[in-house]
Amino acid sequence: MKRLSTILATVIVALAFALPSSAQISFGPKVGICVNELHFNKDVLNTANRTGFTGGVMIDGHMPLLGFAFDASLMYVRREAGKNFHSDYVAIPVNLKYRFSFPVVNRIVVPFLSTGPEWAYLVHHTKVDGLDDNKSNFSWNFGLGVELFKHLQLAGNYGLGLSKAYETPDGADGKNRFWTVTAAWLF
Repeated sequence: MKRLSTILATVIVALAFALPSSAQISFGPKVGICVNELHFNKDVLNTANRTGFTGGVMIDGHMPLLGFAFDASLMYVRREAGKNFHSDYVAIPVNLKYRFSFPVVNRIVVPFLSTGPEWAYLVHHTKVDGLDDNKSNFSWNFGLGVELFKHLQLAGNYGLGLSKAYETPDGADGKNRFWTVTAAWLF
């Protein structure tokens, strides 16, 4: 029994060191648009879908044999919430991906699904009377995309705000809910 557990432990340690060495890492710029709705739990103000923008850098890594991948980004995000109301964030989304492998076309197109958390830190916003901002908020992203020619990555994500972005004195709170469409060029 002791010999079996030693062999098993050795195999696990060997795999733990071998898999990261086969991971393929790439990085590059990432830009896109963000369609935001500030969703309140009470009728506070009209925040229909508004278009903002995003830009930054990302790192992407995947393990070719397993199909799993990850990406992490450092993004500047402008989320519009009204005609004269916007918030600027530094956001850090981290996603786990599953890359679908089709042997014949892998060099041309690789579709993927992704999910993961996003932390956003408020750096600037327009003041609105009766609305208190939180300096950070947390959301969970769900997305899909495609990688073309092993360099261009096109993705669409839905971000479900899980923490309060804004609060009012009467107890209403607002959470960001947003669609993001991005393009990244990976080196």
